[in-house]
Amino acid sequence: VQYADKKVSVNPLGEMRLRDQYPHIFQVANLAISASRVVVQPGGAIGLKSHSGRPGITYVIDGIMLEHRSDADRPLLRRPGDVSLTNNNISNWWENTSAEPAILFVWGIADCGECRNE
Repeated sequence: VQYADKKVSVNPLGEMRLRDQYPHIFQVANLAISASRVVVQPGGAIGLKSHSGRPGITYVIDGIMLEHRSDADRPLLRRPGDVSLTNNNISNWWENTSAEPAILFVWGIADCGECRNE
């Protein structure tokens, strides 16, 4: 994953095609679940993203982030140990307004047209 913001680095940790693992459930859908470690430097941001068809889980490992969500009327302060769950109805973006890097662990489901190993 490449972000325009040079203050965001993504280390993909792995992905698994769900159709390969669960063919009786995912007969048509070509989906994968992926895991990444994301580091956001001070002043960095992860741009607006719709989670329509792309549910995800973000776990804050270290640092402090602000999450801006379509289902919240103000930014949510996320600290180490916090979890953000996103579903079909959510769009969100993140920013690091602190003086320290933030480290996130991100799991997500996406169409395998975006899989690295295709």
